[in-house]
Amino acid sequence: MKLTVLGCYGPYPIKGGSCSGYLIEEDQSKILLDCGNGVFSNYQKNFSLEDLDAIILSHLHPDHISDIFILRYALEFRKKSIKIFAPNNPHEEFIRLFHKSYEISIIDSKKSFKIGNMMIHFEKMNHVVPDYAICIEANGKKLVYSGDTSYTQKLIDFSKNADFLLCEAGVLEKDLVNTPPHLSPEQAVEIGERANAKRIMLTHFYPEYSLKMYKEEIGKKEIEYAEEMKTVII
Repeated sequence: MKLTVLGCYGPYPIKGGSCSGYLIEEDQSKILLDCGNGVFSNYQKNFSLEDLDAIILSHLHPDHISDIFILRYALEFRKKSIKIFAPNNPHEEFIRLFHKSYEISIIDSKKSFKIGNMMIHFEKMNHVVPDYAICIEANGKKLVYSGDTSYTQKLIDFSKNADFLLCEAGVLEKDLVNTPPHLSPEQAVEIGERANAKRIMLTHFYPEYSLKMYKEEIGKKEIEYAEEMKTVII
């Protein structure tokens, strides 16, 4: 599998940056995990919309879905529909997704889907709206994307022995008491280590914090950091 980071900030981007969006490629299949603002623009730098098979939305917050509402205009011109997999709550946000260019399927922890030779599973996390971590398995490799969540044993169990854990780290340790449910870099790394994940990449950076501030919280551990248009092979 190949991962390309198309956006890595939240809940809003840095100047010239993009919110959450990650392209997964396996064989001839392409899946987009989340579609925040700026993601569609970055996608078009290297990829064709005709080749996109599906979009999976971890949850329905604007920084993870806003480009869905722009993308549909491009699909209208191409007479193409795209499969969208998403939670069905909050209901008012779910209803807004419906459009003739989209084929909507509801996700939950009991459902799995196959796209190409990728098997996709879900596990509900802890956030202010229903949010699902996403596991993609193909050719003996396992990638897990956390979505947004606070610290939970469910993410450790879901990520067990993952080859690659793409994990949000939206806050610093000092923020944990006063912010919505998110992970600090230290918590994200601990989850990856307890899950025995082979590689850990942190993402969903708060735009007011420098990368140096994140790195200072975890010291010299060998952790990867999301960067727009960065590509990794899993």
